[in-house]
Amino acid sequence: MVKAMVILALTAGPLMASGGSSEPAAKAVGPTPEEQAIGHYNKGLEHRDKAWEHEEKAAEASKEKDRDKRLKKARKEYEKAIGEQRTATALNPQFHQAFSSLGYAYRKVGEYAQALKAYDRALVLDPNYTEAIEYRAEAYLGLGRLDEAKAAYEKLFLRDPERAAQLLVACVKWAAAPAEGVDGEALTAFKGWLAAKEETAREMSGVSGEGQQEW
Repeated sequence: MVKAMVILALTAGPLMASGGSSEPAAKAVGPTPEEQAIGHYNKGLEHRDKAWEHEEKAAEASKEKDRDKRLKKARKEYEKAIGEQRTATALNPQFHQAFSSLGYAYRKVGEYAQALKAYDRALVLDPNYTEAIEYRAEAYLGLGRLDEAKAAYEKLFLRDPERAAQLLVACVKWAAAPAEGVDGEALTAFKGWLAAKEETAREMSGVSGEGQQEW
């Protein structure tokens, strides 16, 4: 997910009465629910970014103890992100970006069912929001719903090639260490589909097949 912050400019304080007028100054108006939602959304993104930092440190750690410590911190940040995005979506039920970010945080802590609900809501509000399409597909992978992940890739390939490439990388990573309980035939078919998509991607980018994933 690309770092993104919603910038909100609030108006200055209350208007002052002019000159010697006896008219009272206008009362300050507080932020609207939509403005409050943006604030919580941004805080959620900050927690997500902190979680990313912990994940990067975990990947660099040479000791299992240090890696586990970082991953626990990352999870706590994702849980905080969930709280902020839930508040944002409660304040503004039309905030599709917040629903997508909520789904992302749920997915990162392994709550795939909740993640799908959030992604589904984001896509009801904006069916063309490709971020949610891509990340929902990653949730499908986590649940072993391979046909739906493939369908998402085909849609992204036409609408947003960059997101499609991101999903393809996630599919390769998942296929290298698939979840337990996935049907063997379905997994074999998925890997065949994946190899074909990698080949197509290479042909379109003009890259040779030397780095092809071996299953």
